[in-house]
Amino acid sequence: MRNMTDIDGVLLGKAIIYALVTIDALPQERQVSGERNNLVHLLHLLMQDEAERERLAAQVEAITGRLVDLTDWRGRGWRHPG
Repeated sequence: MRNMTDIDGVLLGKAIIYALVTIDALPQERQVSGERNNLVHLLHLLMQDEAERERLAAQVEAITGRLVDLTDWRGRGWRHPG
């Protein structure tokens, strides 16, 4: 398996943000918060530069008209319970 390139990281980051936009657009009763939280945490692990995450979110907002909250509620001290 090859290393992830910067382009791969940007593509994955953008895909995660599009997924978050989709989740946020669902009616509240259809949203699964754990999935959303996991995606946000994954985005933070993938792209540790906040400015880069915000830049991608702004690009997605320009296309979808929706700005997502990228706050990682699990934070840096969180560990998977497994």
